[in-house]
Amino acid sequence: MSVSGFAVIFQGIEPNTSKPIITNTEIHVPQVTDELSEGEVLVRLVSSSICNSDVHTLQGRRKEPTPSILGHEGCGIVSLSRKNGVEPGTRVTFSIMDSCGNCRNCSTGLEQKCDHLYKYGHSEFSGRNLSGCYSTHILLKPGTLIVPLPENLSSELAAPLNCALATMVAARRIAKKILGERVKGSNCIIFGAGMLGIFGFVLMNEEGMNVFMTDVSQERLNVAKEFGCTPLSGSELGNQKYDLVLEVCGVGKVVEAALPHLNVGGSIILLGSVTPNTEFTITAEALVRKCATISGLHNYTKIDLEDAVQFLNEHQSKYKFANLMSQPIPLTQFYSALSLALDQTYLRVILDNTK
Repeated sequence: MSVSGFAVIFQGIEPNTSKPIITNTEIHVPQVTDELSEGEVLVRLVSSSICNSDVHTLQGRRKEPTPSILGHEGCGIVSLSRKNGVEPGTRVTFSIMDSCGNCRNCSTGLEQKCDHLYKYGHSEFSGRNLSGCYSTHILLKPGTLIVPLPENLSSELAAPLNCALATMVAARRIAKKILGERVKGSNCIIFGAGMLGIFGFVLMNEEGMNVFMTDVSQERLNVAKEFGCTPLSGSELGNQKYDLVLEVCGVGKVVEAALPHLNVGGSIILLGSVTPNTEFTITAEALVRKCATISGLHNYTKIDLEDAVQFLNEHQSKYKFANLMSQPIPLTQFYSALSLALDQTYLRVILDNTK
């Protein structure tokens, strides 16, 4: 590793093998504040985690620009800053997107869909744009929210909060807005017992909901049960009705299964269906007669990230989130970390970006 910096560069998919082409590359890291533009912040990454969206890219199932530094879940320590209120030495997390703050979407609470959106881990690498978390450093743009981390919240535990947890905090916000006073004591079912599903359970459980979960993996349902969630095996949704349905499994057709079990005035929120093959068919009558709401949610707003940091800090002792994560694997051993992620033994594989 060079004294400047190091990154794992995704070059594309090897023809005829579907194997990712990955190179370990030395990168130039700004050494003085004058190398930064106004509002930029250089962060020395301490921990990052492998999100399933990155796995899909590395498998060729999702198209991203190449070459690129993948990875958007992570946290680190500020090295250089030209942003007011952000001081060197501060351990921080950050929003996975940079937004302008001025366009129509930004001004109406949808900054994750900014007209000038820049997403970390999803852009072409050209030398200066240290834009991914599979690196020793990341250069954050002026419109990125940067949130200090509490001292007693470990970097390993904090690594996935700026994607998985913040997204589910956004889902909680939308559910509370739709359901209002009906949230407490009502039933919620989550399709998908991955990291999003477990975070969804914890959040809705703390709101006083009765949370059920279903997944094709019995192993993951066992993990959900250990957290206190009620697992439902197979396609059986039980006899109860649900006021809230959360789809985090990437299968749109679960809407067809869930709608007959939805209470009047209930809500279905889709979060995982982000690929073109996630179709489902329902009748308008079924939706109208139930006065039901179907919402799509992609990523989160900046306020959700701030709430996520606070929530994880306050509940880290109550829930054993660390059990969902691997022991840290050095960034220089990325292939080993990727193999572990593909094994799905853990819901998140953690990288040590300092090694």
